[in-house]
Amino acid sequence: VFFILSPLSLANPSELLARTKPTIYDVLIALFGGFAGIIETSRKDKGSVITGVAIATALMPPLCTVGYGISIWKGTFIFGALYLFIINSIFIALATFATVKYFRFPIVEASSETRKHLPKAAVYLILLIVIVPSVGTAVSVVKENNFKIHAEKVVAENKNMGKCFIYDYKATYSRKEAKLELFLAGETLPPEAKKRLYNSAEEYGITRSQIFFHEDATSMRQELS
Repeated sequence: VFFILSPLSLANPSELLARTKPTIYDVLIALFGGFAGIIETSRKDKGSVITGVAIATALMPPLCTVGYGISIWKGTFIFGALYLFIINSIFIALATFATVKYFRFPIVEASSETRKHLPKAAVYLILLIVIVPSVGTAVSVVKENNFKIHAEKVVAENKNMGKCFIYDYKATYSRKEAKLELFLAGETLPPEAKKRLYNSAEEYGITRSQIFFHEDATSMRQELS
């Protein structure tokens, strides 16, 4: 409701986008956040600072992102952030449960054995279902990061190629396709320079099929001359 009624529009919602691709690193953050929260709560001089921080950083941001996704009706925001919320909820609870068992806190009330114990197989299955997609996302994020770093290095090493130069570039990565678009200015790129650029790119694992040249600026320059 807030995002629907808000007169503001987000041109570049980078903070929200960061919550739409949960990785195994988010699992670790939630786990250690849960440990910190329960350890603070179990102390004699109980505090609420760490617990409050855990809620503010782990639970509220993904829920806000879900709300934003619903307001613009975009599935990547809704389901990605909801998945992160589930990860955080489960692993904060898991860390709390493990710490309580380790410290042997007394059970206040247990009306039945069913309520007292959850089958281990069910716990492992839930954890597996939650963790596996996050590992895949983490691998994808690392590959995307490496591709963009390598693309930047290729551009830096081949910025000037004789009377032709790269004035801009765009590196995009997805699981299906990785693409490095080069925007050229000056004179038309000669075959020898193009071959050197291909060789330089291949050293960083970027293949020829992933490189696309945009020579609109060079053709416009030649037409004007």
